[in-house]
Amino acid sequence: MKRNTGRGRKAPSSWSMQSRMMSDIMLCPRHRTSLNRLSGKTTMDKDTVTVTLSIAAFVVSIATLLVALSQMKIASAKARLDLYNKRFNIYIAALDYYQALWGKSKTPVDECATHFIKAYRESQFLFKRKDGVYDTLTKIKDFGAESTSKDSDVKAMEQDPTLDRSHLGRKREERGIANQCFEDNLKKLEAQLRPYLRFEHASGWHPFK
Repeated sequence: MKRNTGRGRKAPSSWSMQSRMMSDIMLCPRHRTSLNRLSGKTTMDKDTVTVTLSIAAFVVSIATLLVALSQMKIASAKARLDLYNKRFNIYIAALDYYQALWGKSKTPVDECATHFIKAYRESQFLFKRKDGVYDTLTKIKDFGAESTSKDSDVKAMEQDPTLDRSHLGRKREERGIANQCFEDNLKKLEAQLRPYLRFEHASGWHPFK
């Protein structure tokens, strides 16, 4: 009688054994429940990560928008301040010219007149024409030139002892009238500039106004 040594039987491979074990596990209800729970937990983790990333992206977008609005507001306030300074400098130029005509400034009249003419030309681009600022500055320019001319005549006549004093008195009176007209128009200019130079709030641009 022959002994069966088992040499003719083929040994099962490791892959076949693993497949059989996985099949046994899948057939077991308890293991099947555990796998379902593990799969559901993995899906929930992915959903949580997706929601978290979406919220983070939304927060970053809002922060970027707020920063952009803040920068726009700052830029607008700076532009308003620059415009205010340019308008105010025009008033200062007229005031310096007035003080020089009355001899109350250390700066020569000719220098103040040159500075005022520059501001006068610039004013047509900084104010609305209907507000009359440019027209008032035009009158100030004309009366300033007239006052300067009369003052030169008075000084020349004062150096001539043979000149009739009545002519000198008349020239002084004409110079005084020109200076008074200059002052009247300067006061008018102040009233016209008041809406432009009121600067209580430097808030700049508002996106919701």
